[in-house]
Amino acid sequence: MTDTELLELYRPVYEYIDGFGIFEVRNLARAFGVKTPTYGRKHDLILRLIGVASGEVPAGLRSRKGARVKAEDASEESVARVRELIAECNAKRNYDFSETPVPQFYFRDSGEEKRAYGYGDTLVRGVLETGEGGGFLRALSCAEGADDPVVPASMIEKYSLCSGDTLAGYVERIEGVRMFVQLETVNGLAKSKEELPAFESLPAIYPTERLPLGGAGDPVLRAADLLLPVGRGQRGLVYVPAGADAAAFFGKIARATADLPGLELCYIAVGCGPEEETALRARFPRAYVVGAPFGRAAAGCVRGVRLALAHARRAAAAGGDVLILLDSMTSLARAYGEALPSSGRRAAGGTDLNVLFECESVFASARKLEDAGSVTILAAVAEGGAADEDVAAKCAPAANAHVYLTAGRVSAEGCPIIDFARSYTRGSLTGEEERACAEYLRRDLSPAAVEKLLAALRSTENNAQFLEKKELWKNGGRI
Repeated sequence: MTDTELLELYRPVYEYIDGFGIFEVRNLARAFGVKTPTYGRKHDLILRLIGVASGEVPAGLRSRKGARVKAEDASEESVARVRELIAECNAKRNYDFSETPVPQFYFRDSGEEKRAYGYGDTLVRGVLETGEGGGFLRALSCAEGADDPVVPASMIEKYSLCSGDTLAGYVERIEGVRMFVQLETVNGLAKSKEELPAFESLPAIYPTERLPLGGAGDPVLRAADLLLPVGRGQRGLVYVPAGADAAAFFGKIARATADLPGLELCYIAVGCGPEEETALRARFPRAYVVGAPFGRAAAGCVRGVRLALAHARRAAAAGGDVLILLDSMTSLARAYGEALPSSGRRAAGGTDLNVLFECESVFASARKLEDAGSVTILAAVAEGGAADEDVAAKCAPAANAHVYLTAGRVSAEGCPIIDFARSYTRGSLTGEEERACAEYLRRDLSPAAVEKLLAALRSTENNAQFLEKKELWKNGGRI
């Protein structure tokens, strides 16, 4: 991580430490294990301190020869405050889904008989995929690699691990095979022998917390926040007619939600080109992008999607929130059609019933769990073909949000315009004033009225300001 990125992520920490004199900063650096704290300018030392304290930068190997430097001069209050500020900054950013985890460093005595990992060893992180006789640690993209570490069955049994768990620990090559030899964390928490409750056993409730889709300022998504708000745990179908760009729409949503605290973003791109998959990873570095390029075997695509869903369920059971953008359910159905055995029965549009059952199972994973987390799924479905209608008809009864894109209509910001007259969500996620505004707006949602609404939204910085300016919408003033 560069100094600029550190400063951007941990600016409150920097500003707090910068208030101390250079000697106090050096004492703080010693307290956090920074190597050679007397070297360099104050600015550079603060950045090194933040990097080490946050785990983003290794402290460096320290010699065990001679007397250890004590850090008693740094007050307990200042050390605690630095840790508190770092925790606050981390809570405002998404989970780091980089493929190369940050090395962690711990002291261990040279006289220890058993090999203890951590001191100078590289911590690796991935998603567990279980199988007969053990499992494998897959990349965070859920892609299958030829040299993925083997997770022994004894470790899986000891810590009650399941497919989809995110593991962090240490790997060693033993007799030519990469083995996962020491577990550190499970789903971001300290390892425990207590079994996590099964996702399916936890009661589901209606979404209670809204996802602010218009947070990035796009007027189309700001209008959606008013007219069809989406909550954590929503099951939404996005109907895409010929001529509408679902990828552009999901890209806008990903940008608006990428930095929401406590929300993991999963972008599943089925049937995309390999260059599109690379571009998605670059555009959304804090998301885990599950790519299924058109050149990959259908079985591999299905396996990756299933593992991503298993991860989302385990994260939700552990108290996390996951947003899955699936582009698209129609392409996934085609992959299922190639990978699954035929049931011998077909729907009206010719789609095998096994395929439709799998699509319904994927979509039904979205829910808000009582006293736990949530899985939100927004899935694109194409319109026009008979097979497309089979998929939409199977998933529609489970959907509590229906979003219809318009063919060929795009906002000035490049977002496909929603057909608000047909789109809706179930449940109430808005306050009294927002509901009153939505009622007025829904009196006329013709294309011309929607264009005027988007123009009115552009004249304000956010929806709160738009609601305050009642002359823009109340009593037909917008029209």
